[in-house]
Amino acid sequence: MTKNMSRFFKPLYVMIVFISLFFVVRDVKAGLAHFCNEYNPCPEHLCMPDMKVVCTAEELCLCIKLI
Repeated sequence: MTKNMSRFFKPLYVMIVFISLFFVVRDVKAGLAHFCNEYNPCPEHLCMPDMKVVCTAEELCLCIKLI
């Protein structure tokens, strides 16, 4: 009886863990957030050489690729 129950619940547990990973990983950003405004500009060393640092309306520093 316990073998049948474990066979039934094991795929259910795997599905719950797999689906919960998407909720955990959904709001992750790479790196720390740098805040900026007119008095505190974005640091130039924040981006790769072929990218430009910009300050957004939300006062966050973002890197954009130059074309």
